[in-house]
Amino acid sequence: MDSSTATVTNPVFFIDVDNTLIDNDQVKIDVDAKINELLGIEQATHFWDVYEQVRRDMDGVNIPETLNRVKPEFNDQDLYNRLYRLWMDFPYPKYIYPGAFEALAHLKTFAELYILSDGDASFQLRKIVTSGLSRAVDGNVLIYLHKDRHFEDLERTHMAAHYVMVEDKPTLLAAAKDHFGERITTILLRQGKYSSQTAKYPPDVTLNAIADLRKFSAKQFASGNLGD
Repeated sequence: MDSSTATVTNPVFFIDVDNTLIDNDQVKIDVDAKINELLGIEQATHFWDVYEQVRRDMDGVNIPETLNRVKPEFNDQDLYNRLYRLWMDFPYPKYIYPGAFEALAHLKTFAELYILSDGDASFQLRKIVTSGLSRAVDGNVLIYLHKDRHFEDLERTHMAAHYVMVEDKPTLLAAAKDHFGERITTILLRQGKYSSQTAKYPPDVTLNAIADLRKFSAKQFASGNLGD
């Protein structure tokens, strides 16, 4: 995690993970199918009930805690181990959106890139590392339970003349615009179930896919003038 307080002249990008770089909606569908196959419909339904209870209790998704809570219910340790490995060894590289790595490589030629994700820090970091995304941004990974509550921290520790936030959630982009004002360009990707949310005001730029970021130049990003 970068802790520099020097203002950089290159734009600083904060790029989301789920449904921005990884097709997390499809991950959820495929994980659900595999859990149904492994545990059966009834026990799988119970697993997701516990998952939602953990989400409420901890104010966010927490896969390790969900696994910890269901573990005592398993008489078959091998079955539990298979459930654990299903989550921990899930093949996330298969779910990277087409052109995502190429887009990151393009942005790295003129910007400072940070993956900015919410959720449980240990599981999200595992996902980001095993998918190859951490390496693609030189290990610049920031994880908060709720990143919209940490914009002030981000501004203080990653000072820049201009910021760019790339997200699939319009509400998060609107919150970023509230904090950073004209110092940030907000980019919405029409990827995932949240991208059609209504927000306080629209994003500066809307794109169909992460790969579309490759069409913008360094000059456009530096000025914050991307058009649409």
